[in-house]
Amino acid sequence: MRALKLGIILVLLFVLTAGQWGEVGNSKWGQVETASSGDIEFPLTSDDNLATHWRAWGDPITDYVDKDGDGRISELFDLSGEGNDWIQDTGNNQPLWSEEAGDLIGGHEVIKFTTDEYATCNAVGALLTGKNTLFTVFLVVRKDDNSASHAFFSLSNSATTNTFHRLMTVAAGPEYRIDRRGDNQPVSGTGGQGGTPDTSPHYLVHTFIGTSTTGRGSLWVDGILEIDDVNMYVDFFTSDRCAVGMTNAAYFNYLEGDIVEFALCTKALSADRRQAVEVYFASEYGI
Repeated sequence: MRALKLGIILVLLFVLTAGQWGEVGNSKWGQVETASSGDIEFPLTSDDNLATHWRAWGDPITDYVDKDGDGRISELFDLSGEGNDWIQDTGNNQPLWSEEAGDLIGGHEVIKFTTDEYATCNAVGALLTGKNTLFTVFLVVRKDDNSASHAFFSLSNSATTNTFHRLMTVAAGPEYRIDRRGDNQPVSGTGGQGGTPDTSPHYLVHTFIGTSTTGRGSLWVDGILEIDDVNMYVDFFTSDRCAVGMTNAAYFNYLEGDIVEFALCTKALSADRRQAVEVYFASEYGI
């Protein structure tokens, strides 16, 4: 009799909770969490040709950034295992680490870039040189305003100040833009434009596939394809510097805003690997 009563109770509990667990759209098992829960780990590894990966937060924070007492950042530590750290030795150009409540993205600290602040990684820049270049860039960024051009990511040559590739926004649109050029080409080059930037946080994924004759540059913003230029200009170039926060020493286009996480792979990732990172960003930062 006791076993029968227990069985009846279990059946009733199942019936009463079926509505909570049974529908995929509302299921606690089926849905992707969008809060900053930390339940999803960053998915990329060396199998994805992950060359560098940094973020502004972690515990202890000294494992992630090197900052002084004022919060100025001299180094962003590479989490990929490749040792490709991001450096800024010049005090006036060092971005700021912020934990101010109004600066947080998804509850996480950010790296703030203003009028002349940036960080570089020459080792990654040297990997992305020549016509047959393949890479995918991931970042979570927020612009402070929409009244100027802002550079998120660039490849350049430190000796000539030539800029070979840049992902940025332009003030005239405003639109996102990808520029690509060669050693002896104008800085504007030929690139795609699209999307409508604003001052909210967004996660961006930019893929470039270069061949001996042409290139394809694509940009996804919050998982939506905004640029897909299949005839992007390609010429040989000699990059030795990769930067976040500016174009180069001659065409600054500094970022005025915040980056909370950045990663780069030296290949054009498949759609499922790109989407895995997008799911992680959406979950971690509530975007």
